[in-house]
Amino acid sequence: MMGVRATSRRDARNGAGSRVMGILVVDKPPGITSHGVVQQVRRITGIRQVGHVGTLDPAARGVLPLLIGRATKISRFATGWGKTYHATLRLGEARDTQDLDGAVIFTGATTGLTEAAIEATFARFRGDIEQVPPMYSAKKIDGVPLYKLARKGKEVEREPKQVHVERLEATAFRPGDPFWEVDFELTCSSGTFVRTICHDVGEILGCGGVLARLVRAEAGPFDLAEAVPLADLERRWNEERDAILRPVSDAFSPEQTVVVNSAGHQKLRNGQTITLADVEPPSRDDLPEPVLLYTPGGTLLAISLPLGSPVWGFRPIAVLV
Repeated sequence: MMGVRATSRRDARNGAGSRVMGILVVDKPPGITSHGVVQQVRRITGIRQVGHVGTLDPAARGVLPLLIGRATKISRFATGWGKTYHATLRLGEARDTQDLDGAVIFTGATTGLTEAAIEATFARFRGDIEQVPPMYSAKKIDGVPLYKLARKGKEVEREPKQVHVERLEATAFRPGDPFWEVDFELTCSSGTFVRTICHDVGEILGCGGVLARLVRAEAGPFDLAEAVPLADLERRWNEERDAILRPVSDAFSPEQTVVVNSAGHQKLRNGQTITLADVEPPSRDDLPEPVLLYTPGGTLLAISLPLGSPVWGFRPIAVLV
């Protein structure tokens, strides 16, 4: 597909920014919130329409995909991306935030710990598991983020949520007194709290556990190797913005793209559903959501939902032309 066109801040202020569409994959450093990154990107690019996919805790580092301009229209499909993390578990204490930012609420002896016991406990957290969201989190109860309640000293009942852990493997053990540290890698579904896994592992082992380090290595199709460090973003946006602003198609598989003919193009302009007569034959009879509809020249026209099985048409949910 053809690449997206980026604009300068002057262009953006003059209205050209409304035509910008793409994905910026940022390497978020520790010490800034995900929303803080969004604010910096708005300043750098001059574009107001910016949203992040998947909140990273302020202390965490790693992949933070940002939807730029009209790409924000794919957010409903991006929020479910799986994630991969590299992290460190500290055993020997528990904290109210379940990470090192909080107050210590429990300390436990680690002298009886073994690598085998830790491995066996990790095994209990693979597959489908239930988590109670931590009070210090952005999850909302009756429209209020839990962390705002926690800062006021309030604790409310939270319903357990099922998440899926595809992979949880210890990669290094550092025994010690009073603390053990365990490096691990985790691949999990969207919405999984890594802090809570650390807390729950420590609870089962009887010594307490907290998240000591967190790096998001992958988010959906994007990984850390291709992410732009936030400190370099302004320079690279000014010097090579077309190279770092990824097309929307990079977030989906090639089989999720369909080419529309001129008749279908006109229907899309009117917000109408199009049929197989309006497109080149798709690669398969059952297409995953969403389907990206393109012109023969590679311009993204609309994001759509496939209709029927086998597919007989496409209903636009976001027309981009």
